[in-house]
Amino acid sequence: MKNIESSQVVSSESCSCCGRSNKDSITYKGMKNCPQCGRKGRKVKRLTLESLLLPDRVSAIVGDSWRFCPNRDCKVVYYSEDLDKHFDVRHLRVRVHQKSPEDMEVPVCYCFDHSPKSIADEIRETGKSTVINQIKSSMKNPGCHCEDANPQGGCCLGNVTAVVKQIGCEETRQAIDETGYKVENNEYER
Repeated sequence: MKNIESSQVVSSESCSCCGRSNKDSITYKGMKNCPQCGRKGRKVKRLTLESLLLPDRVSAIVGDSWRFCPNRDCKVVYYSEDLDKHFDVRHLRVRVHQKSPEDMEVPVCYCFDHSPKSIADEIRETGKSTVINQIKSSMKNPGCHCEDANPQGGCCLGNVTAVVKQIGCEETRQAIDETGYKVENNEYER
């Protein structure tokens, strides 16, 4: 374990969004954990924040070391690695799928406007989902813009795959399994 100076400790208090103790999730300057829930976040570019924050919040972006908190029980969406700054769900122009996965209307693919509802509708109408292939094909032409459209700052295929598996029929689940994509906790790996 890395030795950490006491001057590097930012917080070890309870989570303000859910009230649980953060004693095992102390946040340190330069570390990668959310200051509210303690979960490790995904690195995002400043462009993502500039594109998705409400206009009156953009001027509050300081520095370039930002992370996205995917924890559905935490209201923080973006937090700084180095500064005591964060933005929560109220500060964004779009709703965040990871923060409201039960809401069928919140986009899961922000570039091509797919939601759990549109995926479920296709499965109900045709017995399968073609959304993954549609996205892959659209990524080539006209191209995706995940960095400035998706709150997580990157590709949505893992989230889409998880949604399809969750609401899909057995035929769709088997087709996804054959692609070699692994889905755990609504996150995608290959």
